[in-house]
Amino acid sequence: DFKSGETTKGWFYQQVIFLFDSMSQESQKSAFKLMQALAFPVHVAGSVWKERSMCIDDRIRDIAQVEVAAYERLKSSIDAAWLKFLQFDDMTEELVQKVGHDFLSSSVSNVIPENNEHGTDPITSTRQSSLVSGMTCLLSLLTIGDFDEVINLCNKILLTLKGGKLDNGDKKSRNACLFLLPACCYAYTNIMCRKWETMKLGNTMGRHTASAFAVKDLFSPILDSITELVNLDDWANIDAIAQCCVLLCDGRRLLRLANNVLPHAIKTLMRNSGAAISSDERSVISRVTSLFVDACEIPTVRVINLKRRPDRLLDFMADAAKEQLLVIKGPAKLRSKSQVKKNANAIVSPSSIDVNEACSGYDAFDGQCGADELEEQLLERLAGDGALSDFIRAKWRPGDLRAFDREARNGNELVATSITERACALSHIASWMGVEQSLSPVVNAGEVDGYEQKVIRMFKISGFARGPALLHKNTDMEPAPVCVVLEDDAVLADRFAERL
Repeated sequence: DFKSGETTKGWFYQQVIFLFDSMSQESQKSAFKLMQALAFPVHVAGSVWKERSMCIDDRIRDIAQVEVAAYERLKSSIDAAWLKFLQFDDMTEELVQKVGHDFLSSSVSNVIPENNEHGTDPITSTRQSSLVSGMTCLLSLLTIGDFDEVINLCNKILLTLKGGKLDNGDKKSRNACLFLLPACCYAYTNIMCRKWETMKLGNTMGRHTASAFAVKDLFSPILDSITELVNLDDWANIDAIAQCCVLLCDGRRLLRLANNVLPHAIKTLMRNSGAAISSDERSVISRVTSLFVDACEIPTVRVINLKRRPDRLLDFMADAAKEQLLVIKGPAKLRSKSQVKKNANAIVSPSSIDVNEACSGYDAFDGQCGADELEEQLLERLAGDGALSDFIRAKWRPGDLRAFDREARNGNELVATSITERACALSHIASWMGVEQSLSPVVNAGEVDGYEQKVIRMFKISGFARGPALLHKNTDMEPAPVCVVLEDDAVLADRFAERL
């Protein structure tokens, strides 16, 4: 009985109960299930620390003993009485997997019933029950750490949306199904990061390039397929897909989604104010729009990465996930000098150029080749006529770097620019050309107004420059947009996004 003795179960129990509108029998079951799911990883962590407390390495043993003592104090606390909703006599690996899969199966069955060919008996899904299912699913996946289980669940969601198990007209069931998607995405990113770190620990050869080529992104193709099934009026599902883009740090996919969704959302809210829109639908549309506006506040970082170095990109993306950044590949299509002068003040129209495709998303130029091969790489990515000499000088003066590099040589002598230096410089030039082009005004009469344009452009920058001006003439200048371009071996400082 959940109501009896509530005051003796501590503040955490009270907060969980507060999540539910009523304490009906169904709500009691949901609350009990949620607290069991929350207790599961705590008990598993306690078991792991108990095992490590017997390690022969005194450093591991000492830390483990501290954690075990904290776990025992937590269990004896009134505020942790909810931990008793799930208890184990002997926590083995087999039991952890069994309990985790049982929790997972139970949460998934609420929205994706097994063996239901006619799609007639899914459990009625309220937002509260969907929340419990999502949290239970997430906690189970993270605790058992089963990568294949995440992908299998994502494929079930995809099949459900295609009408394999549920009626296509059952919008509530579709929404409940996609409610699980962000949970799967969060579990996927965390498990993949742990998997990559484990692979690196097992490789003592130094570089991890070969291991990185074995890492396949299985989630993004599923997300692309799900996105294709969602129309512009599926606001709740668009919300779930946008959350996944943020969790994946995928700035490119989020920008593409914003380009498709925001004009329609704002048009529905602001330009069709007299249309018959229910209060619930208006609330969901406002939430989706707010989600994109909030995502604009996340710094977008452009990274320069060689196609043959996926290991560096995996390392960078793991750091970006910790710092909550959006990442896009920086290098863009290059424009010849004549085109740069011709288009310097031009307004770029979406009908003449795909902003997403032209302004970013390419690999870095690779300098491990001959001069002719580098010229070929340039021509493949150059809009119009041009040559390498149009962008990179044949010689340069290392002494010019003394202001930035204390190790740079003294003197004014010129040295030949190596192939790798030319490729590196070309990659940075391509990235900054992409910055310039992506921030050009974009106009499409009748579709994109000033507000939409400003929101979409926010996805392409890292923030705004604020604080004291470096130059006196800029003292009263308004905050200017800033773009950050990093190479893939950059090590992000703690609280990078906050400090930025």
